[in-house]
Amino acid sequence: MISVEEAQKIILENTKPSSPKRIPLMDSLGLILAEDVYANTDLPPFTSSAMDGFAIRSTDTKIASSSSPLSLKLIEDLPAGTIPKKVLIPGTCTRIMTGALLPKGADAVVMAEETEVEGREVRMRRPVAFAENIRLQGEDVKKGKLVLSKGTVVTPQAIGLLAALGFDRVCAFPKARVAILSTGDELIPISRRLSRGKIRDSNSYTLEALLKKENAEVIRLGIAKDSLDSLRGKIKKGLRSDLFLVAGGVSVGTHDLVKTIFREMGVKELFWKVRIKPGKPIFFGKKGGTLVFGLPGNPASSFVSFEIFVRLVLRKKMGESNPLSPFQKAVLTQDLSHQEGRVDFIRAIAEKDNGALEVRSSGVQGSHCLSSLARCNALIRLDEGVSRVPKGKEVEVLFL
Repeated sequence: MISVEEAQKIILENTKPSSPKRIPLMDSLGLILAEDVYANTDLPPFTSSAMDGFAIRSTDTKIASSSSPLSLKLIEDLPAGTIPKKVLIPGTCTRIMTGALLPKGADAVVMAEETEVEGREVRMRRPVAFAENIRLQGEDVKKGKLVLSKGTVVTPQAIGLLAALGFDRVCAFPKARVAILSTGDELIPISRRLSRGKIRDSNSYTLEALLKKENAEVIRLGIAKDSLDSLRGKIKKGLRSDLFLVAGGVSVGTHDLVKTIFREMGVKELFWKVRIKPGKPIFFGKKGGTLVFGLPGNPASSFVSFEIFVRLVLRKKMGESNPLSPFQKAVLTQDLSHQEGRVDFIRAIAEKDNGALEVRSSGVQGSHCLSSLARCNALIRLDEGVSRVPKGKEVEVLFL
């Protein structure tokens, strides 16, 4: 058996980032940019009004006051999206809507509610400052400016900026294609009624949810029976993906046949068994460009294996420069113990109390138990040489 750190090192050494692709803008949400993005135009692209009101020459309004209102001649109406036909000269103004192009000669806008209008005459009772209520061309972004750096995650906000700049495609690291296979004669689909000796396949749903959270494209291969024929066909399909996750069948039982099929199909074993609890019998290998994980069949083991190992592959393939998840320090609110010799990841609930981060077990820690898994928002790490950690001690916590 190897250590957790050795296993992570092997995984990262054998994982290469996916080749960047030109991806349609709306398909890029959540992906990581593979190149810098520079503005190809100014934003705003022209100087416009920030209010509904009247475009004016600010110098004309210097004499305006409540006791002596200024009167200007209205020479044009400008809805948004129209091109001004007239140039403002002293003593004139143009009615303008929010977002409309500022006419030549104008350098400010007075809000409609601050004016009085009679026919084609507009009166105002205060001076208006230069550039008041206008949006200057390029005040947000100048053409040629770096707006999004390589390595940036494409967010909804970033999509809005890219759309405003006219990018209908971006260069990004594409979604990883991940196949999931559950194995075991005891498994049935979740829609089927339980019968004696059977359990529903929950692992594939947990794994699919975790994968979608990481923005991966998921291929479900269903359930394979514990037979060579059933496994062969489905494993052959799974090996066509970027990453292949097989839940169950990788331990040492007489019906654990997955590793046999892996060898038969040319999957190179890179490690099998890690000093970790839960999840000791995890398998990692590769065939060509496909990386393969054989995950333990117990739900908590499969989940922890994903968080500690599988997520590294996804993040590196999709362009993250530092795929290792950071741990935080938290104070235990109960005594904890575990068997030395393996790193123990305990399902936990972490929360702040008066500003201090505290953590406790989320419940029964059996690798088959789903309730403590559903309640947890973190994993407590207890190292190999630790047998007991008392209440009040700081521990390392991985938020989920």
